[in-house]
Amino acid sequence: VFRKASSEAIDLISRLLEYTPTQRLSAVEAMCHPFFDDLRDPNTRLPDSRHANGAIRDLPNLFDFSRHELSIAPELNQRLVPPHARPALIARGLDIDSFVPLTKDEMMARLD
Repeated sequence: VFRKASSEAIDLISRLLEYTPTQRLSAVEAMCHPFFDDLRDPNTRLPDSRHANGAIRDLPNLFDFSRHELSIAPELNQRLVPPHARPALIARGLDIDSFVPLTKDEMMARLD
């Protein structure tokens, strides 16, 4: 079905389509999959299809996670946030190396 897909792409797709919910990748686990390693590379650029000259542009800020988002699976934060993106988080008071996740009660959605 996916003749030109890389082995990493096939692996990611198969893990996302896992029938058993407890064995299926969560969103955070999927973001940490090796298929997305290029997005964590500080040298990755995007071709800008809006220009005929094939100019390239920087990736948008993909790692501006909130404390709530980083609390979902804190054991994956080291893999999720690449070293080059950490200073921006530190500037917002979110240090991956000394991160204290929100408690379960703090994670609960509130409608008030």
